[in-house]
Amino acid sequence: MNKIIKTTFVLSMVLFAVVAINYSTTGNVFAWDANAGNGCCDGSSAGGDGGNQGGGETLLTPVCTISATPKAIVAGEAVTLAWTTGYAN
Repeated sequence: MNKIIKTTFVLSMVLFAVVAINYSTTGNVFAWDANAGNGCCDGSSAGGDGGNQGGGETLLTPVCTISATPKAIVAGEAVTLAWTTGYAN
């Protein structure tokens, strides 16, 4: 059981580090979050995740909503990233 807990902790720290590095270098919490604000939600932006353009992909809506909040909340986004990994391009 301890091994499972340690593994989970290490993986969560790695995930947090990846998100934090991406945020610090690009200003975007997610690699595909290339638009300011929540442009990926309203489909008004060009160049973000193609699946979000023209009205948005409903599976990624929670990501857009959280991304629109202050970018300093990186830890909360790390949890969302884990949930949305299967839906990202």
